[in-house]
Amino acid sequence: MKKIVLLFIVACCMAPVLSCKKDKTVAANGISAKKDVADWTTINVITGFKPLNTKDTLFIAAQNGEENIVIALKQKGAGTYQSTEFKAWYYTTVGFDAVVSKYQVYSDPGNSVTITNYDESAHTIKGTFNILFKSTYKNGDSFPDEVKFTNGKIDAALSDTYMDPFR
Repeated sequence: MKKIVLLFIVACCMAPVLSCKKDKTVAANGISAKKDVADWTTINVITGFKPLNTKDTLFIAAQNGEENIVIALKQKGAGTYQSTEFKAWYYTTVGFDAVVSKYQVYSDPGNSVTITNYDESAHTIKGTFNILFKSTYKNGDSFPDEVKFTNGKIDAALSDTYMDPFR
């Protein structure tokens, strides 16, 4: 009988510990989208501001192998940015340094970036985007005239650093 009571006490003490689920949610640091018809996903994302003291422009840059996307927002925090309120570039490289194609955001009413969560204290930024890019440079005929990103999702760490991806 003592063994049963002891087993019951141990079970009662262990039940709350074993039944607790630890929050395994880790802040993702990535961008995903449909690029034309293919899935495009990367965890290589950096963010930063220019200039840092006023945080006037927020840059979100992502690299997926030889493919790169940069989004520049005139900072207003959470909200929807229409094509006249942001700039974006997509470019591809060879050997991670030689640019072989460049695209710029096209002034299209369907282009938008929506920041759903902008939290400087938690250093997080989340949002969605749809962007149509038009070619400005192609090294050869193998590159398309336009590239379209749809159903894009941003879930990234918000860095408090200076950034100018084009200097």
